[in-house]
Amino acid sequence: MNQPLPLDFSQQDLRHRNFQGQDLTGANFSGSDLRGCNFQDAILVGANFQGARIGQSRSKIRILIVRCAGAAIAVTLASAFASFIVGEMAG
Repeated sequence: MNQPLPLDFSQQDLRHRNFQGQDLTGANFSGSDLRGCNFQDAILVGANFQGARIGQSRSKIRILIVRCAGAAIAVTLASAFASFIVGEMAG
């Protein structure tokens, strides 16, 4: 069975796009402008955000919780960095 190719959103202006609930496994967002995007309930396993412009302003920080395969991944989005913290889910 053929696996779909990862989506390539690199080097694009994607401001205010709605990715809510989408399977974005392995997607490449490197170098893109993602300010104001909605990733609520999106599957972001293996997604690449290197060099992406994120957050709406320096004063706003958003936390997106993504759950997959028994792990919780907290992705902290701010204007200058993306930090990934992986931990086991309780229960």
